[in-house]
Amino acid sequence: MLSPIRLEEVKSMICVLFRNQNQFVDMRTVFFELVLNIMMRMIAGKRYYGENVSDVEEAKRFRAIHTESFLLGGQTIIGDYIPWIKSKEMEKRLIECNLKRDSFLQCLIEEQRRKILEGDCCGEKKKNLIQVLLSLQETEPEYYTDDIIKGLIVVRTLIMFLYLLILMINGVAIS
Repeated sequence: MLSPIRLEEVKSMICVLFRNQNQFVDMRTVFFELVLNIMMRMIAGKRYYGENVSDVEEAKRFRAIHTESFLLGGQTIIGDYIPWIKSKEMEKRLIECNLKRDSFLQCLIEEQRRKILEGDCCGEKKKNLIQVLLSLQETEPEYYTDDIIKGLIVVRTLIMFLYLLILMINGVAIS
């Protein structure tokens, strides 16, 4: 069901690499963008890196949020180990990053909700994760609140990112 998305993204990456074959290319960045595009196409049906980005401003916002998330996530916070030495600045940055991500995800949910109401969605096989969760929200609203959907997206994003990263590190074909 989702393999066509992976296949399209890998083909797109290969085309870009062929166009830039006489230049130096940072493959770590290329694979990172590939993984994020695959994840976000599965989750929201959109690309945020490379060519064919539908909303440039939204893509910039997404990139900024993820850059900050990975930067903050990679830092050792001494207050986690020694509670009486807390950094208020780091705590403030983490809260701000969380609020930005929450706002971004809420915008994605609202956009997909509008698409469903307008009948803009494709058939049952073409639904992305947010559309599937919103259809479950219609049948069981007490279990599938917007906050639960956002939490599932964050967890799903982390799992897919780690899975695809492991596959690429091990040299396994992802199509």
